Amino acid sequence: MVQRLTALVSTLLLLGWFVLFRPATLLDGPGAYVFVSGTSMEPTMYTGDLAIMRRQTEYQVGDVIAFRAEDKGDVIHRVIGGNAVEGYRTQGDNRDTADLWRPTPDEIKGRMWFHIPWIGKVLLPLQQPRAFGALLGLAVGLALMPSGKAIRRRRKGGRQMTPQETERTQRGGDGGGDPVLGPLAQAPWPLTAAFLLASLAAIVAIGGAFLAHRERATSSETVARLEYAQTASLDYVVNTGPSLLYPDGTVRPALEPNDEGALPPEQPVYTPLARSIDVEVRYALETEAETAVGGTLGVDLEVGAPDGWTHRETLLAPRAFDGPETATRVRVDLPAAASLIARVEEETGFKASSYELRVVPRIHLEGDVGGEAVDTDLTPAFTMTWTAAEITPDGDLERSDPVTIADLTTHTRSMSLAGLELSVPRARTVLTGASAGLVVAALLLGASIYLGLGRGERAKVRARYGRMLLRVQQADEPFARDRVRLASMHDLARLAQRDGGIIFEEESPSFGTRYYVRDGDALYEYVPDDASTRTRLIDALVGGGARGR
Repeated sequence: MVQRLTALVSTLLLLGWFVLFRPATLLDGPGAYVFVSGTSMEPTMYTGDLAIMRRQTEYQVGDVIAFRAEDKGDVIHRVIGGNAVEGYRTQGDNRDTADLWRPTPDEIKGRMWFHIPWIGKVLLPLQQPRAFGALLGLAVGLALMPSGKAIRRRRKGGRQMTPQETERTQRGGDGGGDPVLGPLAQAPWPLTAAFLLASLAAIVAIGGAFLAHRERATSSETVARLEYAQTASLDYVVNTGPSLLYPDGTVRPALEPNDEGALPPEQPVYTPLARSIDVEVRYALETEAETAVGGTLGVDLEVGAPDGWTHRETLLAPRAFDGPETATRVRVDLPAAASLIARVEEETGFKASSYELRVVPRIHLEGDVGGEAVDTDLTPAFTMTWTAAEITPDGDLERSDPVTIADLTTHTRSMSLAGLELSVPRARTVLTGASAGLVVAALLLGASIYLGLGRGERAKVRARYGRMLLRVQQADEPFARDRVRLASMHDLARLAQRDGGIIFEEESPSFGTRYYVRDGDALYEYVPDDASTRTRLIDALVGGGARGR
């Protein structure tokens, strides 16, 4: 019985492994097995741990995933951001910086379901040829080694069958068989089919329930409620006066794109020729929502050395404006800026190779945007590099500050079940209930097949003692003179185990079925209840007395 249950459980476990964890590399399955190496995931995992991974269609922040990295092999790190399109951002639990890799779902082996600590320290050495060969030899030796029961039988020796029994056995055939397949073959085919279907369905339901419980019941995402952008742009004209290089006396930024479709870099203006810069500052609030806003706009000029001193002057005091757009003009006096730089150099005795002239719009916005109260500041800096020879304007004349106001929403996730879309909590309930019901059904059907429960007594005997039975045809002398009638089949099996574990099963239309073991001139038999009445009648007719025990 223990062997049968062991074989059945082993078969179910093997089927469950095949459905849930068969490896993708060999069997095109959803599973992957990765050994941890290194300290990047401590204290979550350590070197030698075995991580069991399962492929997913998408991954969430917090998932531990395994992927193949160039020159690194398999990497196990945690998802900290990204998405399936652009790739996921990952980082080890024991790292302070994110990885350079951005694996996509096609490159990810799977999300970790669980891990087994330290097992790699045992399994990895077994991959060496000598260790694997020794393990294989040991396994073969154990498989070929006879069981203790067989050894005891050989030492003790068994009773030889009589010539009549040998002939009857040759005519009748063996009624034992495999401990697992034998009862299945002997049971009625509808019962066998129902048991196999219930077992398979139970495995599928248990696997589905496991998947449902591993899935997140809910997921959170940010949904943009309001989006707007504040943009400050700069336009300028450098006043030089008419000269050989600048005949019209002005220098403007390049407005025509080059052959590659991009604006060329701003060209420097020679400092000795530059007198002033007229600057136009434009501000715009860009949004599709309704607005009722206003604010102030001022402009400052900052003169200073890179990573050094800074002097600020006000070019335009803050002025109020109404609406989402405004613009203003200011002038930068370049000789005044040069005089300021010379004065600082004289006071400090320090001369930098270059200086910065920064035009800083100071914009304050308040009001209502799409029903949201807004009170914000925007202060971009447009920098010009100043030297005694050249003034180089800023190459980026537009700055934008996008703002998104979002809400965190949580919704219930769903999963597909036999073509039906069910919420994860509902799928958990359905699959758990189905698993319990199918397991109970499979156990009841299995008990009927392997224990004979709910069937006739002869079916129970065949189910429980099928390996010990040897079916014989009706004997010429079916009744011995010295017979002992036993009260249970269990007692007869105990006697049979002394003599090799063989029980003869004999069946005839006249007296039905009986089971017996011969010990010298004595014959021990057991007659099922449904045949005992006929047997007693025949005993009375032939005058044979049966002694009960």
